[in-house]
Amino acid sequence: MLTGKFKRGEKLDTEKSRIGFVSKDESKAMQIAPAWSKYSDNESYWKLIELMDQIAKNHGKTIPQVALRWLLQKNIVSSVIIGATSVEQLENNMGAGSGWSITLDEVDI
Repeated sequence: MLTGKFKRGEKLDTEKSRIGFVSKDESKAMQIAPAWSKYSDNESYWKLIELMDQIAKNHGKTIPQVALRWLLQKNIVSSVIIGATSVEQLENNMGAGSGWSITLDEVDI
Protein backbone atom coordinates (compact mmCIF):
# COMPACT_ATOMS: atom_id res chain seq x y z
CA MET A 1 0.00 0.00 0.00
CA LEU A 2 2.93 2.36 0.56
CA THR A 3 4.56 1.95 -2.84
CA GLY A 4 3.04 4.94 -4.58
CA LYS A 5 2.02 2.77 -7.53
CA PHE A 6 -1.68 3.24 -6.86
CA LYS A 7 -3.13 6.55 -8.05
CA ARG A 8 -6.28 8.22 -6.84
CA GLY A 9 -9.20 7.57 -9.18
CA GLU A 10 -7.38 4.96 -11.28
CA LYS A 11 -8.90 1.54 -11.76
CA LEU A 12 -6.78 -1.25 -10.29
CA ASP A 13 -5.16 -3.73 -12.64
CA THR A 14 -6.54 -7.02 -11.38
CA GLU A 15 -3.55 -8.96 -12.71
CA LYS A 16 -0.57 -6.89 -11.54
CA SER A 17 -1.02 -6.65 -7.79
CA ARG A 18 -2.43 -8.67 -4.93
CA ILE A 19 -4.77 -5.85 -3.94
CA GLY A 20 -5.98 -5.62 -7.55
CA PHE A 21 -6.63 -9.35 -7.62
CA VAL A 22 -8.53 -9.15 -4.34
CA SER A 23 -10.60 -6.22 -5.64
CA LYS A 24 -12.38 -8.71 -7.94
CA ASP A 25 -13.69 -10.56 -4.87
CA GLU A 26 -13.20 -8.63 -1.64
CA SER A 27 -14.39 -11.62 0.41
CA LYS A 28 -10.76 -12.77 0.00
CA ALA A 29 -9.46 -9.53 1.50
CA MET A 30 -6.94 -9.85 4.31
CA GLN A 31 -6.20 -13.41 3.29
CA ILE A 32 -3.70 -12.14 0.73
CA ALA A 33 -4.13 -8.34 0.67
CA PRO A 34 -6.27 -5.63 2.25
CA ALA A 35 -9.56 -4.62 0.64
CA TRP A 36 -9.04 -1.74 -1.83
CA SER A 37 -12.42 -0.31 -0.77
CA LYS A 38 -10.82 0.60 2.57
CA TYR A 39 -8.26 2.80 0.81
CA SER A 40 -9.70 4.06 -2.47
CA ASP A 41 -11.77 6.82 -0.81
CA ASN A 42 -9.70 7.19 2.36
CA GLU A 43 -8.45 10.79 2.43
CA SER A 44 -5.90 10.03 5.18
CA TYR A 45 -4.29 7.36 3.01
CA TRP A 46 -3.99 9.72 0.01
CA LYS A 47 -2.56 12.52 2.18
CA LEU A 48 0.05 10.10 3.54
CA ILE A 49 1.03 9.05 0.01
CA GLU A 50 1.36 12.72 -0.99
CA LEU A 51 3.57 13.45 2.04
CA MET A 52 5.73 10.41 1.35
CA ASP A 53 6.04 11.47 -2.29
CA GLN A 54 7.27 14.92 -1.20
CA ILE A 55 9.78 13.40 1.24
CA ALA A 56 10.98 11.05 -1.52
CA LYS A 57 11.49 13.96 -3.92
CA ASN A 58 13.34 15.96 -1.23
CA HIS A 59 15.83 13.11 -0.84
CA GLY A 60 16.00 11.89 -4.44
CA LYS A 61 14.41 8.58 -3.38
CA THR A 62 11.25 6.61 -4.10
CA ILE A 63 8.12 6.27 -1.97
CA PRO A 64 8.94 2.63 -1.10
CA GLN A 65 12.43 3.70 0.01
CA VAL A 66 10.90 6.35 2.28
CA ALA A 67 8.49 3.80 3.81
CA LEU A 68 11.32 1.34 4.48
CA ARG A 69 13.70 4.05 5.75
CA TRP A 70 11.00 5.27 8.17
CA LEU A 71 10.78 1.76 9.61
CA LEU A 72 14.56 1.33 9.75
CA GLN A 73 14.91 4.54 11.74
CA LYS A 74 12.45 3.40 14.42
CA ASN A 75 14.32 2.07 17.47
CA ILE A 76 11.51 -0.34 18.23
CA VAL A 77 11.77 -2.04 14.81
CA SER A 78 14.37 -4.80 14.88
CA SER A 79 14.09 -5.82 11.23
CA VAL A 80 12.12 -5.10 8.08
CA ILE A 81 10.79 -7.83 5.82
CA ILE A 82 10.42 -6.90 2.17
CA GLY A 83 8.44 -8.80 -0.42
CA ALA A 84 10.11 -8.02 -3.72
CA THR A 85 8.63 -9.66 -6.79
CA SER A 86 11.43 -8.63 -9.19
CA VAL A 87 15.15 -7.86 -9.11
CA GLU A 88 14.32 -4.24 -9.95
CA GLN A 89 12.01 -4.00 -6.94
CA LEU A 90 14.61 -5.62 -4.70
CA GLU A 91 17.29 -3.17 -5.85
CA ASN A 92 14.90 -0.26 -5.26
CA ASN A 93 14.11 -1.51 -1.75
CA MET A 94 17.81 -1.92 -0.97
CA GLY A 95 18.18 1.82 -1.62
CA ALA A 96 16.48 2.40 1.73
CA GLY A 97 19.19 0.56 3.64
CA SER A 98 22.00 3.00 4.25
CA GLY A 99 23.71 6.24 3.32
CA TRP A 100 20.81 8.54 4.05
CA SER A 101 18.10 9.24 6.60
CA ILE A 102 14.88 11.11 6.86
CA THR A 103 14.71 14.06 9.24
CA LEU A 104 13.12 13.91 12.67
CA ASP A 105 10.27 16.09 11.41
CA GLU A 106 9.70 13.67 8.52
CA VAL A 107 9.79 10.68 10.87
CA ASP A 108 7.05 12.29 12.99
CA ILE A 109 4.63 12.68 10.09
